[in-house]
Amino acid sequence: YNIMLYIEVLKKDFGIIIPQSEIEALYKIPGNIGRPQLALLLIKLGYCKNVEETFQKYLIHAYDQVRSVKKGLTKEEAISLIIEAGGTASLAHPSSLKMEYEELKKEIAYLKSLGLSSIEVIHPNNNDREREMYKEIAKKYELLISGGTDYHGIDVKPDIKIGSGRAGNVTIDMNTLSLTKKIPNRYKEAN
Repeated sequence: YNIMLYIEVLKKDFGIIIPQSEIEALYKIPGNIGRPQLALLLIKLGYCKNVEETFQKYLIHAYDQVRSVKKGLTKEEAISLIIEAGGTASLAHPSSLKMEYEELKKEIAYLKSLGLSSIEVIHPNNNDREREMYKEIAKKYELLISGGTDYHGIDVKPDIKIGSGRAGNVTIDMNTLSLTKKIPNRYKEAN
């Protein structure tokens, strides 16, 4: 979602006005600009002491408000766009959908019908039971398995280490993730 939508919500709902110079600085940050960068800005401006506090006080609410506006892509549009660009559509952190098992299976079956290729199984917030459940769903719907540490930088998530997650709860190698095996093959096929 566009960061400006978040900035609008912060102004409207909390009276927080982000200086134009800070907005311009946000857009100069390389890579994806999202809530983690906005959290760091709110800390810099003195609204909170740490990233967790910014999410609890402001950014979870802002996210809900921004999603309700629905100015972003639909799941159908997103998957189509990814596939048209030659990418592999993967569902990141399925636990964030907050669905019960049967509802999640139906959603993933639908996403698979749209072209979903992969589901994130390995994630620092997923416990062993959830990982097994997501592996089972991946097998049932013939989806590749992806994963990651959800590392967003030491300032954003100081408890997560790149490559090992939270307290070493993520182990990723070529044998763990079928998606990492598939992508090099797709790249070779395309060239």
